[in-house]
Amino acid sequence: MASSSPTDMVVETALSLLDVAADIHGVAVAVHTCHTLAASDHDLPRLSTALAAAVDRLRAASAPGTGGHDLEGLVPSCVKLGLDLLVRLDRVEGSRKSEATDADLRAVWPAAAVEALADRVEGMRRGLSGFT
Repeated sequence: MASSSPTDMVVETALSLLDVAADIHGVAVAVHTCHTLAASDHDLPRLSTALAAAVDRLRAASAPGTGGHDLEGLVPSCVKLGLDLLVRLDRVEGSRKSEATDADLRAVWPAAAVEALADRVEGMRRGLSGFT
């Protein structure tokens, strides 16, 4: 069995984080485009937990001394994206709890920001493809 290089492991971990971000984007798009679809129809808490774990794994895989590196700034960008999304998801969850409404995702996370997420994820995927 061939062993993966530290760079390969960091790239795989970053791509895993981007996969979760893409899943979150899909939920946000679905809620924004289907007004009868509620945010509670999706498992945002599970996705939030998966995202937090992906951020932690990426930080560990690229920590000094592991042989991984920041891949020309892409690792810190992926970590920042993950942390930004966690803040957004916390706001959505807080709004859902306080207002008991599903329209909150639309208010807390405007469509323009959802679109920007897709662009960020795609740009990072393209950047990481240069290391695979």
